[in-house]
Amino acid sequence: MAIADLVLHTDYGASGVAAIIVMYLLYKNRMLAFGIMVLVLTLLSSSLEIAAMLMLLPLHFYNGTRGKQVKYAFYAFYPMHLLVLVGICYLIKGVFIAL
Repeated sequence: MAIADLVLHTDYGASGVAAIIVMYLLYKNRMLAFGIMVLVLTLLSSSLEIAAMLMLLPLHFYNGTRGKQVKYAFYAFYPMHLLVLVGICYLIKGVFIAL
């Protein structure tokens, strides 16, 4: 794994290569594979990776069907939230200028 990291310059170093190998070997049991992968990355990479365990919850409850299509709602949300953020910036700027 370390040699693959040195030759290929992979993300996460040798722990990333180990995680890929775990995923390949345990492809039939996705939950176990993801759990061990997160554990490998946590032990070999950084303690921040432990937060990735939270992704096991939605993965566990996924039933294989596609959810509701709300694509156009996101198309509307994106510019609207940018406008709200710009408005907040103008309000903050106005408050600080008044002081």
